[in-house]
Amino acid sequence: MTKLRTIWEYTQIIVRVLADWIQPIGMMLAALGAWAAAITYMAPLLHDKFPGLFADIMVFCLAVGPPIWAIRHLHHQFTTHDAEDEDEVTEEATDAPV
Repeated sequence: MTKLRTIWEYTQIIVRVLADWIQPIGMMLAALGAWAAAITYMAPLLHDKFPGLFADIMVFCLAVGPPIWAIRHLHHQFTTHDAEDEDEVTEEATDAPV
């Protein structure tokens, strides 16, 4: 039973680590895909519909927004998760009987 419990604990750790890395990377790839589509398809349409500075500002926002969002999300994902782990450790330590 102890061996089975150890295997289960290691499996949980591996799944948790994979989930922590795969989900943000997938979101970043999705954001970069949206970014590429926006630049490729929307920039010419915006310049045809709104010639001038307004279209340039819109294209700039489309070009800069998604990568910044993805990087910010990755940073938040990893820093918040570490802080939650530290809180769990301190709660477990204080709840332990003396």
